[in-house]
Amino acid sequence: MRHGRRPKSKGYGKRFRTIGEAMAWCRRELGVAVSYKKLYYWFRRWGYQKKVPRPMAEKADVQAQEGWKKGGCWQPCRRRG
Repeated sequence: MRHGRRPKSKGYGKRFRTIGEAMAWCRRELGVAVSYKKLYYWFRRWGYQKKVPRPMAEKADVQAQEGWKKGGCWQPCRRRG
């Protein structure tokens, strides 16, 4: 990975769900400790993107969130004074 080659070209076709899993794999399989920021940088540079959506809370109101995204919950600010 030091030479800027993609992991797939070196035979590292394993898929990771998180950067933390990739860090642990690098430490375990390659014997190299790589920081979170460095792995994130390389994955972005190689064109990898997140495929797993962020988890949603069980009590989350999906309709309220969609309304917020569409601007339905906006209220004007009041000035103090």
